[in-house]
Amino acid sequence: MLRYQDFRRKLHLKPWSNWEEMTGDKQNAMKLELIYGPAPGRIERCDLLVGDLYEKKLKGFAISETSFIVFLLMASRRLDADPFLNEFYDEEHYTSFGLDYIECTDGLLDLLKRHQPETAVQFVAKNQSAFKPLFGAEKWNEAVKNGIIDPELVRMWADTKKDNKDFFESLQTGVQQQSVPRSRPRATEIYNQFERALRSDREPSFAGQGGSHEAT
Repeated sequence: MLRYQDFRRKLHLKPWSNWEEMTGDKQNAMKLELIYGPAPGRIERCDLLVGDLYEKKLKGFAISETSFIVFLLMASRRLDADPFLNEFYDEEHYTSFGLDYIECTDGLLDLLKRHQPETAVQFVAKNQSAFKPLFGAEKWNEAVKNGIIDPELVRMWADTKKDNKDFFESLQTGVQQQSVPRSRPRATEIYNQFERALRSDREPSFAGQGGSHEAT
């Protein structure tokens, strides 16, 4: 599988010259530099999925530029390959009423008005795109507080967040972390793996350590 930078080149996208330019965030840039090393040389080692998830999002979108280009290519291919949008797009398969119904539909908001009017009215009231979330983080926090979200999931997310924080702190300080759960590799063990791999320019391996640890 191609590395992240090479994958962007294959899509005719400009490769990034440094971590902060790529992430748009100093903290995330620091994390990636701790894992892979300083740019510009070590940015070429960034894994495809890691790079795509850490890449800054396009304005007004929930995905990165790289993901957006992949989406465009896949979406257009699906449209071209669907016979009901091509050779079967006729009265024989849709009826005259069906074709008129499609033609008078402007977009997602029209579909919501037709099938979920109680949801559509909220977008109309805010005069916003139906693709933009209606609510912010406060609604999510409220759902967590009221127990709507499974408490066990919330606990696991909190544990993972703490593990990740400990992991990156260990990379920064080199101080051994003794409180990482046994089911996960110790942060210092991971640090030593990366340290040896970066010095030898080989891929780190976590075989036999009971798991893997992602840069999240």
